[in-house]
Amino acid sequence: MTLADCSLFASGWVLPRYDGRSIANIPATVAGLLGAPPLPGLPPLAQISRRPPAQRVIVLVLDAVGHDVFVKFFNHPLAEQAQSITSVFPSTTVAAFASLWTGRAPAQHGLVGTRMWMHDYGVLAQMISLKVARSGQPEQLVEMGLNPETFLPAPNLAEHLAACGIPTHDFIPHYFRHSGLTRILHRGAQHVHGVVNLS
Repeated sequence: MTLADCSLFASGWVLPRYDGRSIANIPATVAGLLGAPPLPGLPPLAQISRRPPAQRVIVLVLDAVGHDVFVKFFNHPLAEQAQSITSVFPSTTVAAFASLWTGRAPAQHGLVGTRMWMHDYGVLAQMISLKVARSGQPEQLVEMGLNPETFLPAPNLAEHLAACGIPTHDFIPHYFRHSGLTRILHRGAQHVHGVVNLS
């Protein structure tokens, strides 16, 4: 019996494809397209890793929009040509964004959920605001000693590109600009732009 034979996966669940078909493969792809050395971690996306170098790369994240929804609602001929990639496991926003920034699977970077048990602090933490999960105040874990800039042991894409002399621009909702999770994941981004809406 193989893993694919198990009823869980036979029911339509999608396994992550860390071998070159997941969001965790995007950082290595971006580095490669910009002519930077390989980012430590997972390999680049298989379908676009062999393209010539680019001057600019834009990564647009539409959180919680799957391939089927994208094709259905972005009624454009090019949408049907979009190739699907998998998320990570677990596919929580926190785990997925950490993989998108580090090029590593959740088991490698350690951010596995929005709520995590923080052994060193003896609390269940809410990782978006870095607070005690139920009754804490934003940045409470920082006051307890957590350093967002060193929390993830792996270098992220912005730091890797900066070391190669490639500037990064990060456009993020203004209300998340200084959040704990942003400080963990987006460190090294040279230009951070807080945006209010899509326009």
